[in-house]
Amino acid sequence: MQKWLLLYGLFFSIKLAAQNIQIPYSSTQETLPEWAKLMYSPNADLSTVQIAFEAYYQTHSFQKNKHSQYYKRWQRHFARYPHWQGMSETEQRHYQEKQAEYRQKSLQIQQQRSPSSSWQSMGPFDFDKTAASTSYACGAAHVYTLEKAKSNPNILYAGTATAGLWKSLDNGNNWTLATPNLLINSVRALEISFNDSQIVYFTSDLDGKVYKTTSGGASWSTTGDATFNSVSHFCTDIIMHPLFSNVLLLASNQGLYRTNNSGATWSLIQAGIFQEIEFHPHLPNIVYAIKQVSNRTEFYKSTDNGLTFIQKPNGWPVPATLGDQRRTEIAVSPNDSNKIYAVLTGQVGFASGLHSMLVSNDAGESWSSICCGAALLNFPSTSNPNLMHWADDGQGNGGQYYYDLALAVSPNDADSVLVAGVNLWFSEDGANTFSCPSQWDHSYKDNYVHADIHDIRFYGNEIWIACDGGIFYSIDNGLTFQRRMKGIQGTDFWGFGAGFQDGEVMLGGTYHNGTLLKDNNVYINDWISTDGGDNYRGFVH
Repeated sequence: MQKWLLLYGLFFSIKLAAQNIQIPYSSTQETLPEWAKLMYSPNADLSTVQIAFEAYYQTHSFQKNKHSQYYKRWQRHFARYPHWQGMSETEQRHYQEKQAEYRQKSLQIQQQRSPSSSWQSMGPFDFDKTAASTSYACGAAHVYTLEKAKSNPNILYAGTATAGLWKSLDNGNNWTLATPNLLINSVRALEISFNDSQIVYFTSDLDGKVYKTTSGGASWSTTGDATFNSVSHFCTDIIMHPLFSNVLLLASNQGLYRTNNSGATWSLIQAGIFQEIEFHPHLPNIVYAIKQVSNRTEFYKSTDNGLTFIQKPNGWPVPATLGDQRRTEIAVSPNDSNKIYAVLTGQVGFASGLHSMLVSNDAGESWSSICCGAALLNFPSTSNPNLMHWADDGQGNGGQYYYDLALAVSPNDADSVLVAGVNLWFSEDGANTFSCPSQWDHSYKDNYVHADIHDIRFYGNEIWIACDGGIFYSIDNGLTFQRRMKGIQGTDFWGFGAGFQDGEVMLGGTYHNGTLLKDNNVYINDWISTDGGDNYRGFVH
């Protein structure tokens, strides 16, 4: 009997309802349909919203926008985990503990099985870009973040949306699962020790914990003491001190935490919702952090190795009462160590998407606006592109700016800046102007990158991108991109079918990556991506 596994799926994974799929969009300045009002209301009921959504589009033509995209992710989350609706936090945690017991028993059963019951993965790991019916938005995985080891440049780790943590030993050409004995789904943040690539930390949406390995992923343990683990953390960043590997900082929805004993305990430095952390490139006693407070973000700075943080508001925008600015990314470069870039997203009046593009030239003491943004010139124009929009000219309102956002600066040239949301944008003049060489649906181009970018990393002359379509890699400053996700079983299938007479003919509708088809070995890389977006089913006659 042929044994195969299409995708590694953690169908029984759970995460807290409070840890939603993304920050909700503001609706204060818009006339919303009833279904959207219901969705954004406290304790929204899934079935009620679904009925209202379907009723609305029976009499209105469908138009893709930030609210319809949010609905898609919101519906997917609660359709998979309906039991979370209406539960108190105590009930959620009790259910979570029971699920942990179930997962442990499942692992024990799995480990007791004989080798003859093993599975073989069939992919998809990549797609045929040359086939005639290739999708306008090809992809073959769903990756949130990645990092390369400083002590060994061939080693990388990647965190996926649905399939745990993955490891490469050959600069991303091949990947293996680094968490085979952990039933982990979403990994949003990870950190590799600068002096030992065997030591890795990552954060999990599944149980809100921070995991650590000292054996390159052969085994894992949870960090923190009972107090730290008594609450479930939704973590978006973890970073190690550049000189002391025992010191790390963690950005959580419960606060900003610090450890000085390699994660044995975590101390709360400041309560609140923290999103980002960066060290000064040359002065490691200086640390920067982004905090979300109500409908805005704030910039904080530490000058004592992260023991205390002080807000630095000089030049930082404050949204109007009816506006919002709830997400920010920051980036630094050793090429100009006191310079910090910040990309802020949100809504100003009826304009939404890119809120502001800021720069600080004095290590965060003061900020000024550059380039573009709704806070600068309101609606998009040729001189004020909305870098969060779907179009490659930025001449549109909106975007998915609370879902996909990334910022990076070249370590060799502080004027070389990359900003991404749906599309990837380049600047070579210090973020004063930007261009988008390849739109998200231009898969025929050599510099194509799949939509919905979550992470950008510079390593020397390499650019690495994690997005809803996998991992993309460039060594020529973005003139061309290669795919680097072979081995990652991270495609999220919503529907699947295989041939009755020929099991090597298979077809599936996926989340983010259209329809993926395998017809024996007809296609280069085995699979072809057709259509685009989110497809629900796959049938083979």
